[in-house]
Amino acid sequence: MTPSYSILYAINGTRRRWPIVYDDFGFFIRLSDLAAILLASVVAGASYHLLAFGEIGPIEKFVVFGILFGALLLPCLGAHGVYEQNCIIDPRTTRSTVVFLSAIVSLFLAGVLFILSPSHAFWPGHVFLFAAIAPGLIVAQRIALSQVISRALAQGRLNGRAIVLIGEDGAGTARQKPDSERFGYRVVRSVVVPPQTECFYTDADWKACARQVIEYVREAKLDEVHIALDWRRQGAVNALLAELQMTPVPVRLLPDPSILELMRHPHVKVASNVAIELKRATLTWAEKAQKRTFDIFISGAALVLCLPLFAVIALAISLDSQGPILFRQSRAGFNGRVFRIYKFRTMTVLEDGETVIQATRDDPRITSVGRWLRRTSLDELPQLLNVIKGEMSLVGPRPHALVHDSEFNRLIGNYALRSHVMPGITGWAQVHGLRGETSTIDAIRQRVELDIQYIANRTLLLDLQILAMTVGEVLRHRNAY
Repeated sequence: MTPSYSILYAINGTRRRWPIVYDDFGFFIRLSDLAAILLASVVAGASYHLLAFGEIGPIEKFVVFGILFGALLLPCLGAHGVYEQNCIIDPRTTRSTVVFLSAIVSLFLAGVLFILSPSHAFWPGHVFLFAAIAPGLIVAQRIALSQVISRALAQGRLNGRAIVLIGEDGAGTARQKPDSERFGYRVVRSVVVPPQTECFYTDADWKACARQVIEYVREAKLDEVHIALDWRRQGAVNALLAELQMTPVPVRLLPDPSILELMRHPHVKVASNVAIELKRATLTWAEKAQKRTFDIFISGAALVLCLPLFAVIALAISLDSQGPILFRQSRAGFNGRVFRIYKFRTMTVLEDGETVIQATRDDPRITSVGRWLRRTSLDELPQLLNVIKGEMSLVGPRPHALVHDSEFNRLIGNYALRSHVMPGITGWAQVHGLRGETSTIDAIRQRVELDIQYIANRTLLLDLQILAMTVGEVLRHRNAY
């Protein structure tokens, strides 16, 4: 078959209504974030002063505080990729980053202001109220803006990056075009070539194709060239790249379906090579120290604050039914080490050993107070003691009874991977509604898959996100009985 290729023109490729380029939106999002910070600072300062002193207070100082906060926070957000195109379109992926960095900057700025100006008694109240308002306002306005930008991109009203896409028989173009347009790329022209099984291209054929692409780039003022060929056609890619070096625009090789999932893993340097990290290494000593410090600080503070609640719950349990206040059961922790987990007793039985029957909906073994404790997840609070003792973490895969561990390990091949990290009071599976009874093998498998996702991507920011999501999950009462 004679080598040939066809050219497809995008119907709405030149539709432009807004006098702004999508690439510039990082700058405008920064301005929008700064505006949200200033608004939060003024609202927090004025509200605090009205409550404390009966007056609005010095607005100019609130504005100065907002500017200082923004000058510190915005570069930090930029360094963490918050203003990259994919994060602008889907800001939900950066919520935990915004919250965590806002808290750090707030604490730092509060300390600096206290040292430099200790006589200004209004600053602490203003800062704490601001720290509660600002992250939510920043995230809310970013979500609203992302919806506006996504709609504008879908309607062709926003100038995205104009690209020419080289793909096989339309498969590459059909696969890449919707996702490209969603993130601000306009596929203006597509060069469609037959698969290798139907036609043999020589280097000269590929170079001729590349020269035609260069002409398109010049004529239509395109911004990028994307190659969506089968990676086994290495000779074709090399021939195209050799000729496309002549064009000043970026040339990008897109992963084919056979390697797409692998490319989603992090890339790391191994000597002079680049490797794909298929399995994350264990936490470094610094990461372990960071996580342990966080666990101790939060658990210790929570225990102190919850002491009155502990007393009320203990009294309610003792009045409701006979038996101990706390329920202890053997669980497998990090690296399979057995420990005794603490929970408020919610049932009339204290099962531990070779026979442990999971609680079910309307289980008659659950006491009246126990039903309320389980529904609100307050029965888990004593596990803060396990965290202090170093047997558990605030966030991690939920530990199961030993007999269930043995059964699940037999049924699911990668179940043992959960023991590579410390078990947690809450986890990635729990905030996705997979809590409580595991009545089917599919439910167990889904929970394990989410646990492994957490293990592969665990960071302090992810832990903060899970803790925040846990609050919402507890209020929803999904699968809590």
